[in-house]
Amino acid sequence: MEPSVRDLGIRPSTAALALQWWLRPAERAVHETSASAVIHLRLLAVPALVLGNSAPLALERKDAALLALLALDGPLPRARAAAMLWPDAEPQKARNSLRQRPFRLRRSAGCDVVVEDSALALANGIDHDLAGLPARLASDPSAAAGELLGAFGYEDCEEFDDWVRSARERIRVLRRDAVAAAAAHEEASGHVARALIFAERLVAEEPLSEQAHRLLMRLHYRRGDRAAALAAHARCRQILQDELGAEPSTETRDLAQLIERSGELPGTASRPVPAALARPPPAVAAELEKLWKSEFRSQPK
Repeated sequence: MEPSVRDLGIRPSTAALALQWWLRPAERAVHETSASAVIHLRLLAVPALVLGNSAPLALERKDAALLALLALDGPLPRARAAAMLWPDAEPQKARNSLRQRPFRLRRSAGCDVVVEDSALALANGIDHDLAGLPARLASDPSAAAGELLGAFGYEDCEEFDDWVRSARERIRVLRRDAVAAAAAHEEASGHVARALIFAERLVAEEPLSEQAHRLLMRLHYRRGDRAAALAAHARCRQILQDELGAEPSTETRDLAQLIERSGELPGTASRPVPAALARPPPAVAAELEKLWKSEFRSQPK
C-alpha cells in the first residue's frame, strides 16, 4: 500500500491548527517582503540578526523574546509586550524597559528593526527563519533546525514562558508534518535516496515515532540495503527500550521479519503516485496551507 500523509503520522487537523497559528495575516505580510529583506532574523538555535555577509549579531535574551513575539504573533500593543516581558516590574518601569529595546536594536543593526506606531511591529525588510517553513523544508530537509530562542529560558516571565513552550510545540508539529509530507512525496515519486534524507530528519525530530522508524526501514530496504534496514529496526527497538521500557509494535516487528527473509514489500509491484502527492514538494507545503486557510476562516476572531 502506498504511504499517505496520514500513515506517516500527519493529522490534517493538527497541521491546520499549527499553520493557523503560524501564518497569521501580520506574519504573512512580513514574509511577503522577504524577497527584498535586508536583515534576516534568526529565531532558531542561537537568536541573532544577520545583515548581509556580516557576522551575525547575537541577540540579548529579552530582545530575542520581543522579536519572536512580533515575528510569530504580529503587531503587539506596548502595554501587552511590557507586561509579558517584565511581569514583576511596575507598569511605568516595564514600559521604560520596553522603550529601550527598539533603540538598542536600531543602534546594533544600523536601521530600524522594530517600528513603533499604534503597536510594536517588525520593520519592513525584516525576514526570519520561520517564514514559509513548510515550503523551505520541502526543498531542504536540513532547514529550520534548532529550538525556538535556543537555550534561553524565561522562567521569570511566566506568561511569556507559557507562550514559548506552546510555540515550540507548534513548531515541532509543523516541522514534523512538513518533513513527513516531503518524505511521502519523494517515496511516492520513486526518489528513494532523497526520501531517505527526509526520513532521517523525521526520526531525529520524532525518535519515539514508530511510523518514522518504519519509513526509514522501508526506504533502506527499497534501496536494496537490507543491512541498513535491519540496523534501523535495531535502533528503533533500542530507543523504545531506553526511553519507554517498551518493545516495538506488531506492525514494526512484522516489517523487520519481512526484511529479514528478503520478502517483497506490499504494493511494490505497481506503485502509482497518489493524486495527493503527485506534485512537487512546494505544492505539498501548499496543501498544508490550504488546510490552514479553511480552518482559519472557521475560527472566532
